[in-house]
Amino acid sequence: MSHVSTLPAPRSRRLWPLLRALAAVTVIALGLFLGAVKVAQFRLAGQVAVPPGQLIDVGTHRLHLHCQGPVALGAPTIVLEAGLGETSLTWAGVMSGLAASHRVCAYDRAGYGWSDPAPMPPGASSTVADLHRLLGAAGEQPPYVLVGHSLGGVYARLFAHTYPAETAGLVLLDPSHEEMTSRLPEDWQAHMRAANTEAAAGLGVPTLLADYGIAALFPQLAQADSRLPAEAQAALRALGGASGKGFRALAGELGASEAILAEVRAAQITNLGDLPLVVIKAGAMPAGAPPAGLSPFTPDYDLHDELAAQSSRGTLITLGEAGHYVHYDAPTQVIDTVNRVMAAANGSN
Repeated sequence: MSHVSTLPAPRSRRLWPLLRALAAVTVIALGLFLGAVKVAQFRLAGQVAVPPGQLIDVGTHRLHLHCQGPVALGAPTIVLEAGLGETSLTWAGVMSGLAASHRVCAYDRAGYGWSDPAPMPPGASSTVADLHRLLGAAGEQPPYVLVGHSLGGVYARLFAHTYPAETAGLVLLDPSHEEMTSRLPEDWQAHMRAANTEAAAGLGVPTLLADYGIAALFPQLAQADSRLPAEAQAALRALGGASGKGFRALAGELGASEAILAEVRAAQITNLGDLPLVVIKAGAMPAGAPPAGLSPFTPDYDLHDELAAQSSRGTLITLGEAGHYVHYDAPTQVIDTVNRVMAAANGSN
Protein backbone atom coordinates (compact mmCIF):
# COMPACT_ATOMS: atom_id res chain seq x y z
CA MET A 1 0.00 0.00 0.00
CA SER A 2 1.48 3.23 -1.07
CA HIS A 3 1.57 6.25 1.18
CA VAL A 4 1.48 9.83 -0.11
CA SER A 5 2.98 12.31 2.31
CA THR A 6 1.52 15.88 2.59
CA LEU A 7 3.91 18.79 2.76
CA PRO A 8 2.98 22.14 4.34
CA ALA A 9 2.09 24.93 1.90
CA PRO A 10 4.81 27.49 1.27
CA ARG A 11 4.76 30.42 3.73
CA SER A 12 4.15 32.92 0.98
CA ARG A 13 1.07 31.00 -0.17
CA ARG A 14 -0.31 30.96 3.35
CA LEU A 15 0.17 34.77 3.64
CA TRP A 16 -1.78 35.59 0.48
CA PRO A 17 -5.25 35.52 2.10
CA LEU A 18 -3.99 37.79 4.88
CA LEU A 19 -2.36 40.17 2.41
CA ARG A 20 -5.50 40.27 0.26
CA ALA A 21 -7.62 41.02 3.32
CA LEU A 22 -5.19 43.73 4.43
CA ALA A 23 -5.20 45.29 0.96
CA ALA A 24 -9.01 45.28 0.91
CA VAL A 25 -9.17 46.92 4.32
CA THR A 26 -6.60 49.52 3.21
CA VAL A 27 -8.58 50.33 0.06
CA ILE A 28 -11.79 50.64 2.04
CA ALA A 29 -10.11 52.82 4.69
CA LEU A 30 -8.53 55.02 2.03
CA GLY A 31 -11.87 55.37 0.29
CA LEU A 32 -13.58 56.33 3.54
CA PHE A 33 -10.82 58.84 4.31
CA LEU A 34 -11.01 60.44 0.85
CA GLY A 35 -14.77 60.54 1.15
CA ALA A 36 -14.53 62.25 4.53
CA VAL A 37 -12.03 64.72 3.07
CA LYS A 38 -14.34 65.62 0.20
CA VAL A 39 -17.35 65.95 2.49
CA ALA A 40 -15.41 68.20 4.90
CA GLN A 41 -14.00 70.30 2.08
CA PHE A 42 -17.44 70.62 0.46
CA ARG A 43 -18.96 71.62 3.81
CA LEU A 44 -16.37 74.33 4.44
CA ALA A 45 -16.61 75.61 0.87
CA GLY A 46 -20.36 75.84 1.34
CA GLN A 47 -19.93 77.99 4.44
CA VAL A 48 -18.04 80.65 2.46
CA ALA A 49 -19.63 80.14 -0.96
CA VAL A 50 -21.46 83.44 -0.72
CA PRO A 51 -19.11 86.32 0.13
CA PRO A 52 -20.33 89.08 2.43
CA GLY A 53 -19.75 91.63 -0.33
CA GLN A 54 -19.41 91.62 -4.12
CA LEU A 55 -16.91 90.08 -6.52
CA ILE A 56 -15.97 92.82 -8.98
CA ASP A 57 -13.95 92.48 -12.18
CA VAL A 58 -10.87 94.73 -12.22
CA GLY A 59 -9.63 93.60 -15.62
CA THR A 60 -7.57 90.46 -15.14
CA HIS A 61 -9.22 89.07 -12.00
CA ARG A 62 -12.06 89.70 -9.56
CA LEU A 63 -11.69 91.32 -6.16
CA HIS A 64 -14.02 91.05 -3.20
CA LEU A 65 -15.39 94.36 -1.85
CA HIS A 66 -17.63 94.57 1.21
CA CYS A 67 -19.24 97.96 1.88
CA GLN A 68 -21.62 99.02 4.64
CA GLY A 69 -23.14 102.26 5.88
CA PRO A 70 -24.97 105.21 4.36
CA VAL A 71 -23.91 106.99 1.20
CA ALA A 72 -23.85 110.74 1.76
CA LEU A 73 -23.32 113.08 -1.16
CA GLY A 74 -19.82 114.57 -1.00
CA ALA A 75 -18.87 112.77 2.21
CA PRO A 76 -15.69 110.67 2.18
CA THR A 77 -15.86 106.89 2.04
CA ILE A 78 -13.69 104.96 4.48
CA VAL A 79 -11.51 102.33 2.78
CA LEU A 80 -9.88 99.67 4.96
CA GLU A 81 -6.52 98.20 3.87
CA ALA A 82 -5.49 95.04 5.75
CA GLY A 83 -1.98 94.04 6.77
CA LEU A 84 0.22 91.27 5.41
CA GLY A 85 -1.65 87.97 5.15
CA GLU A 86 -4.97 89.42 6.34
CA THR A 87 -8.38 89.44 4.70
CA SER A 88 -11.30 91.84 4.86
CA LEU A 89 -12.46 89.87 7.90
CA THR A 90 -9.69 91.47 9.94
CA TRP A 91 -11.95 94.54 10.18
CA ALA A 92 -15.00 92.69 11.52
CA GLY A 93 -14.58 94.18 14.99
CA VAL A 94 -14.63 97.83 13.86
CA MET A 95 -16.60 97.85 10.62
CA SER A 96 -20.09 97.97 12.09
CA GLY A 97 -19.07 100.77 14.46
CA LEU A 98 -17.78 102.85 11.56
CA ALA A 99 -20.76 102.00 9.34
CA ALA A 100 -23.16 103.45 11.91
CA SER A 101 -22.27 106.92 10.64
CA HIS A 102 -20.18 106.52 7.49
CA ARG A 103 -19.82 104.60 4.28
CA VAL A 104 -17.04 102.07 4.88
CA CYS A 105 -15.52 99.46 2.56
CA ALA A 106 -13.17 96.57 3.24
CA TYR A 107 -11.67 94.44 0.49
CA ASP A 108 -9.48 91.40 -0.12
CA ARG A 109 -6.27 91.88 -2.04
CA ALA A 110 -5.68 89.47 -4.91
CA GLY A 111 -5.68 85.84 -3.76
CA TYR A 112 -6.86 86.58 -0.23
CA GLY A 113 -10.31 85.86 1.17
CA TRP A 114 -12.86 85.71 -1.62
CA SER A 115 -10.71 87.49 -4.25
CA ASP A 116 -9.26 85.75 -7.29
CA PRO A 117 -5.48 85.38 -7.59
CA ALA A 118 -3.80 87.94 -9.83
CA PRO A 119 -1.92 86.78 -12.94
CA MET A 120 1.21 88.67 -11.85
CA PRO A 121 3.24 88.63 -8.60
CA PRO A 122 2.14 91.20 -6.00
CA GLY A 123 3.57 94.69 -6.19
CA ALA A 124 2.93 98.01 -4.49
CA SER A 125 1.79 99.95 -7.56
CA SER A 126 -0.30 97.07 -8.90
CA THR A 127 -2.03 96.69 -5.52
CA VAL A 128 -2.89 100.39 -5.40
CA ALA A 129 -4.08 100.32 -9.03
CA ASP A 130 -6.24 97.28 -8.26
CA LEU A 131 -7.88 99.10 -5.36
CA HIS A 132 -8.49 102.22 -7.45
CA ARG A 133 -10.09 100.19 -10.24
CA LEU A 134 -12.13 98.22 -7.71
CA LEU A 135 -13.62 101.29 -6.07
CA GLY A 136 -14.41 102.86 -9.43
CA ALA A 137 -16.00 99.71 -10.84
CA ALA A 138 -18.11 99.34 -7.69
CA GLY A 139 -19.37 102.91 -7.97
CA GLU A 140 -17.81 103.98 -4.66
CA GLN A 141 -17.13 107.66 -5.16
CA PRO A 142 -14.12 109.59 -3.87
CA PRO A 143 -12.85 111.20 -1.77
CA TYR A 144 -11.59 108.37 0.42
CA VAL A 145 -10.24 108.20 3.94
CA LEU A 146 -7.89 105.23 3.97
CA VAL A 147 -7.24 103.18 7.09
CA GLY A 148 -4.19 100.92 6.74
CA HIS A 149 -2.78 98.40 9.17
CA SER A 150 0.87 97.30 9.11
CA LEU A 151 1.88 96.69 5.47
CA GLY A 152 -1.54 98.04 4.55
CA GLY A 153 -0.31 101.39 5.83
CA VAL A 154 2.35 101.40 3.12
CA TYR A 155 -0.27 100.71 0.46
CA ALA A 156 -2.56 103.40 1.92
CA ARG A 157 0.19 106.04 1.77
CA LEU A 158 1.09 105.08 -1.78
CA PHE A 159 -2.60 105.40 -2.73
CA ALA A 160 -2.68 108.89 -1.19
CA HIS A 161 0.53 109.77 -3.05
CA THR A 162 -0.75 108.37 -6.36
CA TYR A 163 -4.28 109.76 -6.14
CA PRO A 164 -4.00 112.88 -3.95
CA ALA A 165 -7.15 114.49 -5.34
CA GLU A 166 -9.16 111.42 -4.30
CA THR A 167 -7.72 111.07 -0.79
CA ALA A 168 -9.29 113.03 2.07
CA GLY A 169 -7.44 111.52 5.02
CA LEU A 170 -5.28 108.72 6.40
CA VAL A 171 -5.34 106.62 9.57
CA LEU A 172 -2.32 104.31 9.92
CA LEU A 173 -2.44 101.52 12.51
CA ASP A 174 1.03 100.52 13.69
CA PRO A 175 2.11 100.94 10.07
CA SER A 176 5.12 99.57 8.28
CA HIS A 177 7.58 102.03 6.76
CA GLU A 178 9.20 101.47 3.38
CA GLU A 179 12.63 102.12 4.94
CA MET A 180 12.11 99.93 7.99
CA THR A 181 14.51 97.32 6.62
CA SER A 182 16.80 99.44 4.45
CA ARG A 183 17.89 101.50 7.47
CA LEU A 184 18.86 98.42 9.46
CA PRO A 185 22.46 97.20 9.72
CA GLU A 186 23.32 94.81 6.90
CA ASP A 187 23.40 91.76 9.17
CA TRP A 188 19.84 92.46 10.25
CA GLN A 189 18.76 92.99 6.64
CA ALA A 190 20.29 89.63 5.68
CA HIS A 191 18.57 87.95 8.60
CA MET A 192 15.17 89.40 7.66
CA ARG A 193 15.54 88.41 4.01
CA ALA A 194 16.38 84.86 5.06
CA ALA A 195 13.48 84.79 7.51
CA ASN A 196 11.02 85.92 4.85
CA THR A 197 12.30 83.31 2.40
CA GLU A 198 12.06 80.60 5.03
CA ALA A 199 8.56 81.66 6.08
CA ALA A 200 7.31 81.72 2.49
CA ALA A 201 8.77 78.26 1.82
CA GLY A 202 7.22 76.96 5.03
CA LEU A 203 3.75 77.74 3.70
CA GLY A 204 4.09 74.95 1.12
CA VAL A 205 2.87 72.22 3.47
CA PRO A 206 -0.31 73.98 4.70
CA THR A 207 -1.05 74.98 1.11
CA LEU A 208 -0.97 71.35 -0.04
CA LEU A 209 -2.99 70.18 2.97
CA ALA A 210 -5.65 72.75 2.16
CA ASP A 211 -5.65 72.07 -1.59
CA TYR A 212 -6.09 68.33 -1.09
CA GLY A 213 -8.80 68.83 1.52
CA ILE A 214 -6.92 67.30 4.43
CA ALA A 215 -6.98 70.61 6.30
CA ALA A 216 -10.75 70.60 6.00
CA LEU A 217 -10.87 67.71 8.47
CA PHE A 218 -9.23 69.90 11.11
CA PRO A 219 -10.57 73.45 10.55
CA GLN A 220 -10.02 74.26 14.22
CA LEU A 221 -6.27 74.28 13.49
CA ALA A 222 -6.62 77.18 11.05
CA GLN A 223 -5.53 80.53 12.45
CA ALA A 224 -8.33 82.83 13.53
CA ASP A 225 -7.62 85.41 16.19
CA SER A 226 -9.86 84.95 19.23
CA ARG A 227 -10.31 88.73 19.50
CA LEU A 228 -12.37 88.72 16.29
CA PRO A 229 -16.14 88.17 16.39
CA ALA A 230 -17.09 84.47 16.37
CA GLU A 231 -18.65 84.69 12.90
CA ALA A 232 -15.45 86.12 11.43
CA GLN A 233 -13.38 83.42 13.13
CA ALA A 234 -15.58 80.70 11.62
CA ALA A 235 -15.32 82.24 8.15
CA LEU A 236 -11.52 82.50 8.40
CA ARG A 237 -11.25 78.82 9.38
CA ALA A 238 -13.55 77.82 6.54
CA LEU A 239 -11.57 79.83 4.00
CA GLY A 240 -8.29 78.32 5.22
CA GLY A 241 -9.60 74.77 5.25
CA ALA A 242 -11.43 74.85 1.94
CA SER A 243 -8.55 76.00 -0.28
CA GLY A 244 -4.84 76.77 -0.28
CA LYS A 245 -5.43 80.00 -2.21
CA GLY A 246 -4.91 82.25 0.80
CA PHE A 247 -1.66 80.50 1.77
CA ARG A 248 -0.36 81.02 -1.77
CA ALA A 249 -1.29 84.71 -1.62
CA LEU A 250 0.53 85.08 1.70
CA ALA A 251 3.62 83.28 0.39
CA GLY A 252 3.63 85.51 -2.69
CA GLU A 253 3.26 88.77 -0.76
CA LEU A 254 5.77 87.68 1.87
CA GLY A 255 8.28 86.69 -0.78
CA ALA A 256 7.77 90.01 -2.58
CA SER A 257 7.77 92.16 0.57
CA GLU A 258 11.27 93.57 0.07
CA ALA A 259 10.50 94.40 -3.56
CA ILE A 260 7.24 96.03 -2.45
CA LEU A 261 9.06 98.22 0.06
CA ALA A 262 11.73 99.09 -2.51
CA GLU A 263 9.03 100.15 -4.96
CA VAL A 264 7.52 102.50 -2.40
CA ARG A 265 10.97 103.87 -1.49
CA ALA A 266 11.40 104.78 -5.14
CA ALA A 267 8.17 106.80 -4.97
CA GLN A 268 9.82 109.05 -2.34
CA ILE A 269 6.71 109.79 -0.29
CA THR A 270 7.86 112.48 2.14
CA ASN A 271 5.25 115.25 1.95
CA LEU A 272 1.51 114.68 2.18
CA GLY A 273 0.72 118.38 2.45
CA ASP A 274 -2.05 119.21 4.92
CA LEU A 275 -3.82 115.86 4.62
CA PRO A 276 -5.59 114.88 7.87
CA LEU A 277 -3.39 112.08 9.18
CA VAL A 278 -3.23 110.07 12.40
CA VAL A 279 -0.65 107.39 13.10
CA ILE A 280 -1.50 105.01 15.94
CA LYS A 281 1.52 103.32 17.42
CA ALA A 282 1.26 100.09 19.40
CA GLY A 283 2.64 100.59 22.89
CA ALA A 284 2.61 96.96 23.96
CA MET A 285 5.45 95.36 22.05
CA PRO A 286 6.20 91.64 22.17
CA ALA A 287 9.18 90.63 24.26
CA GLY A 288 12.16 88.97 22.62
CA ALA A 289 15.92 89.17 22.30
CA PRO A 290 17.73 89.86 19.03
CA PRO A 291 18.77 86.73 17.11
CA ALA A 292 22.11 85.32 18.23
CA GLY A 293 25.09 86.80 16.48
CA LEU A 294 23.32 89.91 15.20
CA SER A 295 24.23 93.36 16.36
CA PRO A 296 21.60 95.23 18.38
CA PHE A 297 19.78 98.01 16.55
CA THR A 298 18.82 101.14 18.45
CA PRO A 299 17.62 103.78 15.98
CA ASP A 300 18.01 107.47 16.71
CA TYR A 301 14.73 108.12 14.95
CA ASP A 302 11.11 107.00 15.29
CA LEU A 303 9.61 105.80 12.02
CA HIS A 304 6.03 106.29 13.27
CA ASP A 305 6.83 109.84 14.31
CA GLU A 306 8.42 110.39 10.91
CA LEU A 307 5.27 109.19 9.17
CA ALA A 308 3.05 111.50 11.24
CA ALA A 309 5.33 114.43 10.34
CA GLN A 310 4.71 113.92 6.61
CA SER A 311 1.54 116.04 6.94
CA SER A 312 1.20 119.46 8.56
CA ARG A 313 -1.96 118.02 10.14
CA GLY A 314 -0.33 114.77 11.22
CA THR A 315 -0.68 113.36 14.73
CA LEU A 316 0.98 110.43 16.49
CA ILE A 317 -0.94 108.49 19.15
CA THR A 318 0.65 105.75 21.26
CA LEU A 319 -1.72 103.18 22.78
CA GLY A 320 0.12 101.53 25.63
CA GLU A 321 -2.43 98.73 25.99
CA ALA A 322 -2.47 97.78 22.31
CA GLY A 323 -0.22 95.39 20.43
CA HIS A 324 0.49 95.34 16.72
CA TYR A 325 -3.13 94.46 15.90
CA VAL A 326 -4.36 97.78 17.26
CA HIS A 327 -7.87 97.32 15.86
CA TYR A 328 -8.20 94.06 17.83
CA ASP A 329 -6.91 95.39 21.13
CA ALA A 330 -8.40 98.88 21.02
CA PRO A 331 -11.34 98.92 18.56
CA THR A 332 -13.11 101.79 20.31
CA GLN A 333 -10.05 104.04 20.09
CA VAL A 334 -9.60 103.14 16.41
CA ILE A 335 -13.24 103.97 15.64
CA ASP A 336 -12.98 107.28 17.52
CA THR A 337 -9.79 108.17 15.66
CA VAL A 338 -11.29 107.43 12.26
CA ASN A 339 -14.33 109.51 13.20
CA ARG A 340 -12.06 112.45 14.04
CA VAL A 341 -10.23 112.17 10.73
CA MET A 342 -13.57 111.96 8.91
CA ALA A 343 -14.67 115.13 10.67
CA ALA A 344 -11.44 116.85 9.68
CA ALA A 345 -11.82 115.63 6.11
CA ASN A 346 -15.34 117.05 6.04
CA GLY A 347 -13.99 120.42 7.15
CA SER A 348 -15.84 120.42 10.47
CA ASN A 349 -12.60 120.73 12.48
